[in-house]
Amino acid sequence: MTLAAGTKLGPYQISALIGTGGMGAVYRARDTRLSREVALKVIQPDAVRQGRERLLQEAQAASALSHPNIVTIYDIGSEEGVDYFAMEFVAGKSLSALMERGPMPWREAVRIGIAVADAVAAAHAQGIIHRDLKPGNVMVGDDGRVRLLDFGLAKVAEPLAPGSSEDTRTLRLNTAAGTILGTLSYMSPEQAEGKPVDGRSDVFSFGAVLYEMLTGRQAFTGESGASTLSAILRDDPSPLPESTPGSLRRVVNRCLRKDRGQRFQHMADVRIALEDAAEEPSVSAQATKRARTRRWPWAAGAGLAAALAGAYFLWPKAQPEEPPYELRQLTFDDGLTFAPSISADGKLVAYSSDRAGDTGMDIWVQQTEGGSAIRLTQDPADERSPAISPDGTLVVYRSEKDGGGLYIVPSLGGESRLLARTGNEPAFSPDGRLIAFSTAQSENDVMRGRQSQLWVTTPGGDQARRLHADFASAHHPVWGADARHLYFHGLAERRENTRPGIYLSVLNDQAPVRIADARFDLSAWSPAHSRFLANQGPDANLWLVDPKPGGGWGRAPERLTLSSQRQRRPTVSTAGVVAFGEVTGTVGLWEIDLSRPGDEPRRLMRDIAPKSSPQVSPDGKYVAYVSGQTGSADVWLVDVATGRSRALTRTPALESNPVFVGDAVAFGVRPPQPGPQAIYLQAISGGPPETLCTQCGRLDAVTKDRRYVLFHGRGQQDIELFDRTTRTYSTVLRDPARALYQARISTDGRWLTFIAKTNDVESRAYAAPFKGMTPVPASEWIALTEGTAGDDKPLLTEDNSGIYFTSHADGNRCLYFQKLNRADLKPLGSPAAVHHFHSARLSLGAVPVQWLEISKAGNKLYLNLSESRGNVWLLDRAKENQPR
Repeated sequence: MTLAAGTKLGPYQISALIGTGGMGAVYRARDTRLSREVALKVIQPDAVRQGRERLLQEAQAASALSHPNIVTIYDIGSEEGVDYFAMEFVAGKSLSALMERGPMPWREAVRIGIAVADAVAAAHAQGIIHRDLKPGNVMVGDDGRVRLLDFGLAKVAEPLAPGSSEDTRTLRLNTAAGTILGTLSYMSPEQAEGKPVDGRSDVFSFGAVLYEMLTGRQAFTGESGASTLSAILRDDPSPLPESTPGSLRRVVNRCLRKDRGQRFQHMADVRIALEDAAEEPSVSAQATKRARTRRWPWAAGAGLAAALAGAYFLWPKAQPEEPPYELRQLTFDDGLTFAPSISADGKLVAYSSDRAGDTGMDIWVQQTEGGSAIRLTQDPADERSPAISPDGTLVVYRSEKDGGGLYIVPSLGGESRLLARTGNEPAFSPDGRLIAFSTAQSENDVMRGRQSQLWVTTPGGDQARRLHADFASAHHPVWGADARHLYFHGLAERRENTRPGIYLSVLNDQAPVRIADARFDLSAWSPAHSRFLANQGPDANLWLVDPKPGGGWGRAPERLTLSSQRQRRPTVSTAGVVAFGEVTGTVGLWEIDLSRPGDEPRRLMRDIAPKSSPQVSPDGKYVAYVSGQTGSADVWLVDVATGRSRALTRTPALESNPVFVGDAVAFGVRPPQPGPQAIYLQAISGGPPETLCTQCGRLDAVTKDRRYVLFHGRGQQDIELFDRTTRTYSTVLRDPARALYQARISTDGRWLTFIAKTNDVESRAYAAPFKGMTPVPASEWIALTEGTAGDDKPLLTEDNSGIYFTSHADGNRCLYFQKLNRADLKPLGSPAAVHHFHSARLSLGAVPVQWLEISKAGNKLYLNLSESRGNVWLLDRAKENQPR
C-alpha cells in the first residue's frame, strides 16, 4: 500500500514517495505546523508487529542522539493504524547511489568515513549499537554534510545480569543470541554466526563500507547468502588499490579483523586514525619526496647531473619500509586489568587486576604465549604497580595494606614480604640488583605534584638510600640503559613559576641534570629501539623519544599508537615487545545508601558519557548534572528510580553548576572568555528559563524564596551575594590569603558553609552565620574540619547535625563525616570515614575536582565517581606472513 500525494498523517502532508524497503516506506512530506520539509517513515497497517516495534526502536534510539552527523528525529505518531515518525529531510544522495559511479578518491572516502565514525562513536557513547551500517544508511547532502540513518536494528548495550553470561543475554525486539540481524554483506563475523554483538561489530561493518568506498566493490560477496556468510567468516578481501596510503590501508585492515579482540576496540579510535590518515600526502607525492631525498648528494651540480643523465640505474633503489607494528590483546577481562610489567625475555607479564571479584586489585602473572594466569596476592587491600625482575623470578608491587608500602614475592607464587614502607612506583634496574621507588602514597599524589622522595634499595631490602633530598618532589623513576643512569620526574624547588621536569641522575651526590620539561611521561628504556618509551598528552598514547642532556630531543619523537584510550606506563622486553594497559574510564553518577554502610555504591546510569556537578532534588526523585554528550555542556535530569535521563537545556552555550530550587533548577552559563556568568532558573516541567542574574560568578546556591543568589566571587578570595529585590551585590565572605569557594546555604537558612584553601594540602571547611547582605568577618567563622589533608566539598546535613566532606587523610580522596553540635555547629569528636575509595577501579580521586559534587536526600548520598576498565595489550613488530 502506497500513500498518495496529499495524504495527511497527523500534521504531515505527504508530497512524494522517496523509497521503499523492508516493512515500510519513506515519504517526503510537509509539516503544516512549522512549515518545513520532513522525511516521513511509515509502517503500513498490515506490517507485522515486529515491524512496528522496530519503527519505535529506531525512533527512540535516534531521538536519544543529538549529533550533526545523525539524522534528527522530530516526532512520532500514529494515524488510523498507520505508524510513522518524522525526521530531518536531507536533500542529497545515499552513499550507495554515489558509489554507483565507482571507487571514490581516497580523501573523499576518508572525509565521509570520519563523519560516519564520529556519528557511530556518539551512538556508542550512549550505549547504542547500530548493527546495520551500510552505504544505503548513509546520506551525503547536497551541501556535503554526511548523516547516518536507520537505527531500526539498533541495540541498547546493557550489562549482564549477575551470574549470567554473554550466551544467555537476550537482545531488544526478542532478538536472542542465535538470530541473525543486519544486511548480509556488511555483517561482522559475530553477527553472521548469530552471536551477541557489541560496538566492535559496528567497527567491522564500518570497515566494509570504507573498503567499498575505496574499491567500488563489496568486501565480502558470494553466489549465495551462504557463500557470502562463509566469506565473512573465513576470507580476506582483495587488496586495496596501490594508490591507497599505507596509514589508510592499516585502518581498513584492522577494522576487518575476524577476531574482534584484534580490531579497533572503540569507534572513537577509528575516527582518530582516519583523521591522522587524512593528513598523509598522496602516494605519488610520497614517491616524489622519497626520490628527492634519496638522490646522491653531489647530483645537485648541473654538470654532474648532465653527465649522469640516463644513468638512473646507478641511483640507490628504494628501501622497503620498516614493517608496521602489530597489536595483540593479552587479557580479556570485563573489569580493570592494567599496569603490566614484562620480563626481559618477553615470556612473562605481571599486572594488576580485579578479575577475582572477591577482593580489590591483585597481582597476577601470565605467559605471553599462552597458559593460565597465576594469582600472586589475595589480600583485601588493593595491590598495583607491579615490576617484574629482568630474569622474571621476582615481582615487587605496591600494596595498600597496613598503611601502604612495597612488597616483593616470587613470580610463580610464595610468601610476600615487606620491602619498603610507604613505597610506590617500583622499577628494577637492568641488571636486577637495584630497585628504585618513590614515596608517593597514591597515583593521585603523583598527579597532583605532592611532595615525594626518591629512593633505591636492593631486592633484599638492605642498603636503602635516599637520592637528591634537596628536591621539593621526585617521583616516577625510570632506569636508562644501565644501572648507573636513573631518570625521574621532579620539582627542584617549590616556588612560583618553577616547572616540573625530567631529570637524569647518576646515583651519586652530583646534582641531577634537567633533560626536558615533563611534556612526555618517560616509562621505560627499550634496548631494541635504543630509545625510551613514553606517553604524551591527556589521551596518553605511546611514543618513542630520545631525550638528550641539556634539553630537547636527539631524534624526533615517533608515535607508536593512536587511541582515544589511556595507555600509561608501558614496559618493554629486550627484544622490543611492548606491554601496556589500555584503560577506558568515565565519570558517572552513583548513589551511596547511608542506611547500609557495608554496601557498595550503586550506579545510577549505564551510559558512558562523562557527568559533572551532580545535585539531587530535595525529594530525592531527580539528579541534575552537566554533560557534553550532545556537543555542548547542557543540564540533564536523571530519574533516580528508573535511570532514564533527559536534557533540561539544549543550547550552544556552556551550562554549569545546576542547583535545585524547589521544582526548578538554577544553573550558570559560562562565557567563552573569562568574565561574569549569567544565572538562569529552569522549571523541571519545561518552559522558558527565568533570568536570575547576569553579572555573577560561579553559581553556588539560591535561597528558597529565590531572592538571593550566592556565587563564587569575581575575585578568588570572595563569596558574593546578589539581592534580586534591590539589584545589589555584597561580598559576604572574604579572606585575602586564601581562596574561598564551594559555598552553600543550610536548609534552615541560618548558616553558610564553604571551603578556605591555602594550597592542595591546607584546605579547610568552615561555617559562618548567614546575615543576608551583611558581610561576616573571619572572627565569626567556625572551623568544621582539621584542614591538613585537602578537605573539600562540604555538605551540611538537613538538620545541621554533621557535615560530609572529602579528604586525603589516608592518602586517597575518601568520604568522611564530622558530627556537629546543632546549635552552634562546633565539631564533636573526630571525623569518621563514610566510604573509602582506595581502588583504582572505582575512584573519587580521579574525578576532576571542578567536576566533583556531593549532595544528599533522605539517607542517600549522590556523587560522581570515576570508573575504569581495561586490559593488557602487546605491541610488536609484525612478522612477515604472520597469520591474523
